[in-house]
Amino acid sequence: MYLSTWILAGQSNMQGFAPLGDPRRAVAVDPRVEVLASSGRWTDAAEPLHRLWESYTPVHRELERAGLTGEDARLSDGELARRQAEGRRVGAGLGPAFASRLADATGERVGLIPCAHGGTALEQWAPGFGGAPVDSLETLYGSMLDRVGRARSRAGVAIRGVLWYQGESDATPVRSADYAERFDAWVARLRADLGEPELPVIVVQLGRFAGAVDPGELTERSWDRIREAQRRLPRRMRATAVVSAVDLGLSDPIHVGAPGLARLGRRMALLALEHATGPDVERVESLGPGANGHLVLRVRCTGVRGGWREGSHLPGFTLCDADGVAIGRLRVVDAQPDPGDRSSILVVTSPLDPAELAGVRLSYGQGFDPVCLAVDEADLPLPAFGPQPIET
Repeated sequence: MYLSTWILAGQSNMQGFAPLGDPRRAVAVDPRVEVLASSGRWTDAAEPLHRLWESYTPVHRELERAGLTGEDARLSDGELARRQAEGRRVGAGLGPAFASRLADATGERVGLIPCAHGGTALEQWAPGFGGAPVDSLETLYGSMLDRVGRARSRAGVAIRGVLWYQGESDATPVRSADYAERFDAWVARLRADLGEPELPVIVVQLGRFAGAVDPGELTERSWDRIREAQRRLPRRMRATAVVSAVDLGLSDPIHVGAPGLARLGRRMALLALEHATGPDVERVESLGPGANGHLVLRVRCTGVRGGWREGSHLPGFTLCDADGVAIGRLRVVDAQPDPGDRSSILVVTSPLDPAELAGVRLSYGQGFDPVCLAVDEADLPLPAFGPQPIET
């Protein structure tokens, strides 16, 4: 039986950390979707898809065990798996919604290969991490390759692509500096190792973070740098697409909630079906002074389906310098869909002499916790971007 199969990789938002809901209520499981479970056996798509203590590859159990202390650290893997199953309260992810939407559109059965692990940096996904062999089951990359190989051993399985949601752990000044180059190299190596030079890779641009921050680790500028590297991926590599999570609600300070993950899964399915990426900024143009000296900017976008949803105001835009630092004396006072071009947005600033524009840039969705509402008629959002030059 043919099974159109996708790899799920990344960290906790791909693993799925949203609340599962009332455990006493039965949850419908789509019979058209199958999952290569952590145990290595094919099963239905009952959540959570990632059951790491049950993993047949040691890397996931070792990473989980590294966070244990006291009595828990002395328990066996089997006992920890049992306790996790009995006390499970979180684990909803984007995989089931993605797969169901694909099945609706294609009439095919869909397979998922969950490989994600919370809290992991891109470095930990590198082939041969820590000096291990590339195919070592004690590395995330080797484990993923083995799971794909196991899936392919089943008749009818076709690997269709990779869904990737990761980057939170790389939002530090050092790790974010070369994230784009490292991720591009990772994609190229994975395609080569799987013998799929055009393997589609669909990436989620980082969403929001509403938690306390250790100043020595995560920074807002680094978070923005990761987002910008992700946004630009389709410009750098063929057969890639990006969709943002910047507009989705959270269930805790860093994890997208279950409704948001379901929307995100459906968004990724749309991109998979269309073999295209989502909306993106093309350029920002100055239209000159408007009423009372307010400057009007037009944000021209590509990839917009139908037009931006109607709304009285689209927050999230900021006037900044070339480093992305907000310019305090300048404000965005309004932003709305352009009535003359449904794929563009008009941004109105505080009074500004056009001659002062040389050092001014426009950003959208910057910082840890922006408010962003620009979504098109297919429910695809404008990604965070910037700093973007303003053309005069």
